[in-house]
Amino acid sequence: MLDLLSQLGVDHTFWVLLGIFTVCFLFMKAAFFGPMLRLIEARQGRTTHDRQEAERLTEEATVQAKQYQERLSDARIELRREVEGLVGEARTAEARAIAEARAKAKHIFQAAALKVDQERGRLYEALEPEVESVTAQVTEKLLMRG
Repeated sequence: MLDLLSQLGVDHTFWVLLGIFTVCFLFMKAAFFGPMLRLIEARQGRTTHDRQEAERLTEEATVQAKQYQERLSDARIELRREVEGLVGEARTAEARAIAEARAKAKHIFQAAALKVDQERGRLYEALEPEVESVTAQVTEKLLMRG
């Protein structure tokens, strides 16, 4: 085996270098690689935690958005009912106002018709005594012409 190592050019310096490398590697592992691995693992843990928290918040936001949409839909339905109720009340009030206006117009028309009838009767009474004299005058004028 010694021959093989000497043929490969390996001498006692190889073992010294291997020892120095091992000591340096162990020192680097303790001083640099270990803390760096812990930092990477901590970062990965925070990333995983943050991702899970983001997913949880997204799900929560989705649930809240759905609840909001449901409440909004319920509010729209309730508002539509209220509007329909108010429109119905307005139509009822309109019909009542129109009926009252028609009744009032009918009453005014009947009063005016009664007044016209009374005035006509009074005029007939006032003109009746004059009918005979007017008839006589018309007859006399017709006879004179002819």
